[in-house]
Amino acid sequence: MSHGIFSKIANAVGGKRGRWITLAVWILIVVALQVFLPKSEDYKDDAASDLAAAEPSVVAQKVMDEQFPTGEGTPALITWFRSTGLTNTDLAQIQEFSKELQQNPVDHQKTVVPYDKMPLPVLKQQVSKDGTTFIQTVLMDSEAASDELKTSFEELEKTANGIFADKPFDQKVSSKDTLTARTTGPAGISVDATELFSDADVSLLIGTVLLVLIFLLVIYRSPILAFIPLIAVGFAYLAVTPIIALLGKEGIITYGSQGLSIMTVLLFGAGTDYCLFLIARFRSQLHHDENRYTAFKKGV
Repeated sequence: MSHGIFSKIANAVGGKRGRWITLAVWILIVVALQVFLPKSEDYKDDAASDLAAAEPSVVAQKVMDEQFPTGEGTPALITWFRSTGLTNTDLAQIQEFSKELQQNPVDHQKTVVPYDKMPLPVLKQQVSKDGTTFIQTVLMDSEAASDELKTSFEELEKTANGIFADKPFDQKVSSKDTLTARTTGPAGISVDATELFSDADVSLLIGTVLLVLIFLLVIYRSPILAFIPLIAVGFAYLAVTPIIALLGKEGIITYGSQGLSIMTVLLFGAGTDYCLFLIARFRSQLHHDENRYTAFKKGV
């Protein structure tokens, strides 16, 4: 066997004592990283730009915003719906709600269409053809983060509940002859997407582990052998996430919920592939050398 760098590593970690020392060192490293470094969830930034500030397109957009300001924001579309058709009372309350938002805007609200100043016949012309739906536009600050918009929407719903006796934001869409309301549009989608990925971290991790475990059980038909790649990748996951959090805390990198979710899938995918390759090499070497320590060193 050659005495290259990989051979030395294999001899160090693949011996009778070296394997236990390696395992103990990894456990200590993971525990230290988890205890002394921050959590990745604490420093994620879902409002981070997709491109660096120095990129030409970002610089050009900034100049355009400064030289040609439009005053526009991110639209939040409040959809009002009644299955049997919106009534005059519904529309009058929507006008009252619009007036309240103008007088007491919620956080990060920029402008709202003054429906209260429109005559009722004019307002009815903006109702859907079947008479069941009306869409109200509220422009929000385009610089507001998704978490801030979520808080604004909660204030908006609280304001609506003070005007509408049926509390339309709390009603199910399938409710019969009841006024219901939901907030959608670019602002609403942004909030929903952030919540989806922020809640998906644990679910995605569990789903990925179970799916990989099923595949490994089918391939090896051995529970013990199937768990070895998962344990190895689990150590890598526990070591990587606090390091990412430290880099985010220091401002070296930025990441969001989507990035963390994608990283989890890629980590388990690539890590499992490497473990499968290593195990296949080890089992192949066992046909030539019955000593499992020597077979492991040659496989590595």
